[in-house]
Amino acid sequence: LWQPELYGPESADVTFVAWGSTYGPLREAVDWLNDDGASANMLHLSQVWPFPDQQVREILGDSRRIIGVESNFNAQLAGLIRETTGIHIEQNILKYDGRPFSPNYIIQCLEEERFNVQTI
Repeated sequence: LWQPELYGPESADVTFVAWGSTYGPLREAVDWLNDDGASANMLHLSQVWPFPDQQVREILGDSRRIIGVESNFNAQLAGLIRETTGIHIEQNILKYDGRPFSPNYIIQCLEEERFNVQTI
């Protein structure tokens, strides 16, 4: 069983949540944000089933602001997290045009407050 990985300062103003191919670009974006004086970390899941609900609940339970970063249309991981832990991720940076994420794109969405907000 792969454990979720928290990268960055344990207590941060922004916690990004991701899985799969978003790992590299998001890790770089977290580094850039922290280097520029912001406070960010990321929770990355290498495996989503069986879902590590206890670990995710512990990590996200004290998070100030959670933003999902996913390569799909409907924030599948955010939905799974809500279903298994009760934690609702309201802000998501979603990309589903077939192109990979870049650190620049993630930071630009954050700076412009450009999110796909779930209302479910």
